[in-house]
Amino acid sequence: MKYVANILFSFVILFNYTVCATLPEPRKNLPVTCLVSKSSYQEIIVCAKECRKNPCLSPQDEEKRLLELLVRANNCLQSYNGNTLEDAIKAFLKDFEFSDLSQFILVDSRQTDLGGKSSDRVFLIKDQNGNFKYVVKAFRNPRQLSSKFLPEISSLAILQELSIPNVGLIEPLAFASYNDGDKEWGLLLESVAPGKRLDQYALQVANAKPNSKLRSDYLETAQKAFARIGVSLAKLHKRKSSYEVSIPSEYLTKFDEKLGEIVNNELITSKLSEHFSLQEFVSYVNSVKQEASVIPITYSYWHGDAHLGNMFYDEATDQLTFVDIAKMHYSVDMNGEPLADGTLDLLKVEENLLRISLGHLTRDEIELLLTTFYQAYENHAERHLDPRHLLFYKTYRKLSRLVSYSCYHDEQEPARSINKAVFDSAVDYFKTKLPPQVFSESGRGLPHSQRAVFASLAAR
Repeated sequence: MKYVANILFSFVILFNYTVCATLPEPRKNLPVTCLVSKSSYQEIIVCAKECRKNPCLSPQDEEKRLLELLVRANNCLQSYNGNTLEDAIKAFLKDFEFSDLSQFILVDSRQTDLGGKSSDRVFLIKDQNGNFKYVVKAFRNPRQLSSKFLPEISSLAILQELSIPNVGLIEPLAFASYNDGDKEWGLLLESVAPGKRLDQYALQVANAKPNSKLRSDYLETAQKAFARIGVSLAKLHKRKSSYEVSIPSEYLTKFDEKLGEIVNNELITSKLSEHFSLQEFVSYVNSVKQEASVIPITYSYWHGDAHLGNMFYDEATDQLTFVDIAKMHYSVDMNGEPLADGTLDLLKVEENLLRISLGHLTRDEIELLLTTFYQAYENHAERHLDPRHLLFYKTYRKLSRLVSYSCYHDEQEPARSINKAVFDSAVDYFKTKLPPQVFSESGRGLPHSQRAVFASLAAR
């Protein structure tokens, strides 16, 4: 069964490779002017940069300014027609440099099980040999503030501005738009990234025979990849805000909301009470929040969605590539002042590794990769990671897992088994923080009469 599971795991990871945004190799004389004029191309990039937050404006004036920028940028786009989004993309590609589209294959990620939950679309362009050549991202409603179209372009520019050693620079190749009468789409053409996704390095280890030299070699390669993640994120987070703050209030509020959802969910509380006292659980979680809320921190730039599928590592060049980086846009204002807490990137890496490795890597292998990652980060971050700060976000993510994956009992295989494993791993985490429950004759579950008491504790 474990062999079969690893084969399925391999398929998931390898196929998921095809649905990512990617980096181009350096190219000269890019034919972007065949789509828009050179001045229009630059104007779109300028608008994307100017869409970064202006801290001097009121929320109303800022919204007005951003909407005007969205209109200005979209007016520069070449618009394509067609009965479908795919038809428009083919016309877009033909104008770029694909004079003979029969030599290429357009793959819609939604034709796979790995298309993701985003309303945006991703298309892979492969040649006849199966090599990935380009990616086209289609962003919904590019004239709306919620669109990721300009934020993605802005984030590509941020990485160019930072020029981080051993981090690949992304160059947007071309822009366009498509309106099907119902929805408008902003189109962004990029090229493929060198190397492999970080979760593929975990896959190599998982598929090798236990205790074999091959598995040991793959684990060593994975260590190099995770060390490079640590160094690259440390360099990204190096730019610090000029002032100190506390943990953002939005996360403190979400923290309370998650705890409130848990204590009012009979399914979750009945599961938790099988292992530890719910009163001690609530008390412990609140103490984590209270200790972290007084810690001074500085903001930094961040990736914003730093799961392992959004990073490529090229072993030959020891280079890391960040992809799907639209959220990076929101971590910097128009003056270059950082606005985000980069610690969340670290926890995203850890949580994602733990999830994809369930049942595939040993505890020692996972611990080795995480230790390598955090040590590399601390060695290059020029700051000490306060354990209370990390513990707050780790606890927040575990609370989120309890809420998000508690519905596993209603689902069918294989989703049920995966979600149950994630839920159980969150329970196991709190088991390491709390003494075991001592059950009375009255039973294991949380009495209904006590739920209001624990809800009030959680609200403190």
